[in-house]
Amino acid sequence: MGHNIGLDKRCDVVIVGGGIIGCTAAYYLAKKGFDVILLESGDLASGATGHNIGYIFMHTRIPGPQLDLASATHQMAPGLPDELDYDFELRQNGGMIYFDKEAQLPIMQEFVEQRNKDGVTMQLLDKKEALEMAPVLPESTVGATFCPLDCLVNPTLYVRAFANAARRHGALIRTGAEVIAVNTDKERVTGVKIAEGDIESKYVVLAAGGRTTQLTEKLGLSLGIFAMRLQLMTTAPLEERLLDKCLYGPESAKQYKLFQDLPSYDDEAFRVDYEWRYETLFLQAANQMKAGNMLFGIPMDYPASVEIANTADTRGVGVMVESMYSNFPALKNAAFDRAWGRVVPFTSDSLPVIDFVPEFKGLLINSGHTFGNATGPISGILTAEMIAGEKTSIDISPFSLKRPALDTMAKAW
Repeated sequence: MGHNIGLDKRCDVVIVGGGIIGCTAAYYLAKKGFDVILLESGDLASGATGHNIGYIFMHTRIPGPQLDLASATHQMAPGLPDELDYDFELRQNGGMIYFDKEAQLPIMQEFVEQRNKDGVTMQLLDKKEALEMAPVLPESTVGATFCPLDCLVNPTLYVRAFANAARRHGALIRTGAEVIAVNTDKERVTGVKIAEGDIESKYVVLAAGGRTTQLTEKLGLSLGIFAMRLQLMTTAPLEERLLDKCLYGPESAKQYKLFQDLPSYDDEAFRVDYEWRYETLFLQAANQMKAGNMLFGIPMDYPASVEIANTADTRGVGVMVESMYSNFPALKNAAFDRAWGRVVPFTSDSLPVIDFVPEFKGLLINSGHTFGNATGPISGILTAEMIAGEKTSIDISPFSLKRPALDTMAKAW
């Protein structure tokens, strides 16, 4: 290893993707002494990472590998601003799911009991406690679940923190550098092709989120990773501090297996009419940024192309505005700033793929992270350990490319 002069054309590891997954991998690999080049087609954090709600959300992580990944990052989070020497606006104030119908109360009670059994600390708040904790909430609130483990970050700064630290350890980070193809020689990778030519490397890490499959398809690989669009909007900065926690609305319960598996769960209790009127799934979420802007979302759909996915549409903006207007009276007169969409990868079992590709020696996939803020740092550590041939910090078998769940969905899709 050791840093060589031709680092811009030859290195140990090429990482494709400048979001949280790619930048954490670059940091932990460079820290181990690998020569690293990270290539990002746009700007750092220009994809889903820099345009999400900013949650490290423990509230709804399923016991087992999903919770293990998130817990590993959660334990590291308090020390990261000092370690990376960067303020990415980490706020460890907990998270809430509020609810506004009496029919939802027994389900929420059961959810809290189950979470505590799972080892995720949680309590049920009554109306008064919920409104005190989140002044933005409407008078119609019946109560809320509260998990003190949930954290907030500024997602763009979160990526820059790792990217800057990776650079300090010698990594070369190039933006505006689109990878056209992964280069191979028979059964091993030899590097990547960009517009200016080839970059040679022993290892290639694909961490390009929803765009990863565009490169693997050229190699004849089917990953079982799919893409959905999430849309968000933001208000102009508000003078009042109305929210300092991760906040989800009641309809979010429909999106999580942990709720669906509860004996008391009733889908009807969480239906909202604007979902079917706008023909879109909706995960109501709000986060007031440090600067005062209220981030709000999240409509979800499956766009026909990546180009469409990077935009917000009138349907998405419509459902967000209606939800905000009808559920959060304190925001009725808030100035609208902007809206956007981004592609997020997902898998059938909501676990990422962190695995070497058997068909091509040296090719490692680190993608499929639906909740990348919570999995980014630990997935970067795992990538560095795997490439270094070390024992991994946590068991990586659940993130295998060859697990049956991925294969089944790839065939059905």
